[in-house]
Amino acid sequence: MNQKRLLSAEITVFAAYIAFVVAGMAFAKMVEYDDFADVTRGNALITVAFTTLVAGAYIALLAVLVGGLPLAVAAARYAVVTRRWGILALLATPLVAFGALAGYGTLATQVLAPTFHTGSGVTPGNVVLFVGLALVFALGAAFSVYGVARAARESEISPRLLAFARILALVTTLAMAVVTVALIVWGVALRAAAPDLFGAGEGILATNVALNWLGVALVMALATIIALSGSARSLRPATNRAA
Repeated sequence: MNQKRLLSAEITVFAAYIAFVVAGMAFAKMVEYDDFADVTRGNALITVAFTTLVAGAYIALLAVLVGGLPLAVAAARYAVVTRRWGILALLATPLVAFGALAGYGTLATQVLAPTFHTGSGVTPGNVVLFVGLALVFALGAAFSVYGVARAARESEISPRLLAFARILALVTTLAMAVVTVALIVWGVALRAAAPDLFGAGEGILATNVALNWLGVALVMALATIIALSGSARSLRPATNRAA
């Protein structure tokens, strides 16, 4: 198939995966409390759903790394050989984004938190710091996706490497689908086994657990649909157009 079309499809999966990870981190933050661990240990269905969710998340991460790193290395090699240093700069965007996130973390804990007298619990200061963290993370993720995607498009990557990445993109997409289904099952099982916890304000910033779960599930489902679309395009055979 057309190499640009294949690369575009794989980039679509990568971008969808980043959005998927952002939602997954929100879910991980919510379930870090002891109440969720206790109900997970006490209910077989919740345990299976949560274990499947975690396993699928690790498989998706591994697939992205195994499929994406060779593309990044190929783009970097192309940039060095052709002396197109702008491509290297684009490939460095994830490092820049991580540096910005680490910098914000240091600023928040060392300067802003003492200034706002945030303390513990949900306070206006903590809300401001959390919203700032979410914005820095989201913008960094978008910046990273743009940089890597642009670098890949401006490089020459071998068809064999793209074909290999397509396989890993399919694995990533399937793992995303499994995680999304497991998350839905987890929420339904939690509502049945612990309705008080499901309706409690133990979500992010003491918001409703059910709304947190629903929001994460919707983002993951949308990201999975986008990834499925990209994977479907990567499998579609090229069509010969009449001149």
